[in-house]
Amino acid sequence: MFSPLYTSLATFTDRSPPVQTVAIAVAFLVGFYLVNRLRPRIEAKYDSDIAEMVTVTLLVADLAAAVLALATVWNLVVVFDVLAEAILVDRWTAVRQVVSVAVLATAYLLVRLVNRSIDRLAATEALTKHQSEVAYHVTNVGLFGVGFAVLLYLWGIQLGNLFIGAGVASAVVGLAARETLAAIIAGFVLLLSRPFRAGDWVEVDGRSGIVEDVTIINTKLRTYSDEHLLVPNDHITNNQLMNYSRSDRLRIEIDVGVDYDTDLERAQEVAEAAMDDIGAVRDVPSPRAIPQEFGDSSILFDLRFWIGDPTMRRFWKTKGAVIREIKTAFDREGISIPFPQRTHSRREATATAAPEIPARGDDD
Repeated sequence: MFSPLYTSLATFTDRSPPVQTVAIAVAFLVGFYLVNRLRPRIEAKYDSDIAEMVTVTLLVADLAAAVLALATVWNLVVVFDVLAEAILVDRWTAVRQVVSVAVLATAYLLVRLVNRSIDRLAATEALTKHQSEVAYHVTNVGLFGVGFAVLLYLWGIQLGNLFIGAGVASAVVGLAARETLAAIIAGFVLLLSRPFRAGDWVEVDGRSGIVEDVTIINTKLRTYSDEHLLVPNDHITNNQLMNYSRSDRLRIEIDVGVDYDTDLERAQEVAEAAMDDIGAVRDVPSPRAIPQEFGDSSILFDLRFWIGDPTMRRFWKTKGAVIREIKTAFDREGISIPFPQRTHSRREATATAAPEIPARGDDD
């Protein structure tokens, strides 16, 4: 098979093998240099993926030519013949091998092209980050799945037998890694349903934070204390989820108590006026101070106010401002905020003196 090439290189093999080896190495390096110099020109005229494909093809051809030349110089032709006979059993097998390599290369190039197109759409904000993640996974799995199916058909592998074997393997793997598989399935559910996106303020099972990233297995949250929390996706789908960023406003509630001797209407007016003076509190709906219940030592008011464009930082900042303003306003108006008090008393011990018993013989 390689005899024509060997015949053409016969004149080259008449020289000293070490000299020929050096010449082949120099020729390979020159070819490598020329290919890399050619790539920028191809990228300027065509797409970068096409430039990469052409560059890789030329480099592989350069390497193959160098290997064949070295084999001819050092009389390793027999080794290549043995390998060729072992790999290329017959003409049909050789065709299937070439087609298989072409199918895998085509699937890889298509995946690269599609991913590059998705990146362009994401850069123009035509796709959100969640939509890009879904597109990546769906197209990659779909294209490689089609390529795998073509290879099975090409080599005559029955899908039914493969599914039976895959069913047994799936049962074994499923028992060993059911939590991971559940997280992956939940990840696809989150990517498709999009209950939140990167930058949203969410609360899951009592833990709140800003969504940093969403992967197939887990979701990364950044808490108010700048801690990074990894939450498995199946834990998110199996528990109550609150997304505070989905609405343009958020209601915040604070409980405060006043003394039983306080004029409740006056306390209500002072509290509502104090909340109105804070710029971060929305005017519509207006803040409200509602008498809620009788406490052990005070009458409790439920302070309700709204903030716009809710974020975790704005929530804590506004809540702290309201508490400070309410305390200042109550102190100015003489409205006391009672707190539980305990009075400890101790009964003083009374000592009783024992009667003096006269000693015997004293009366004598």
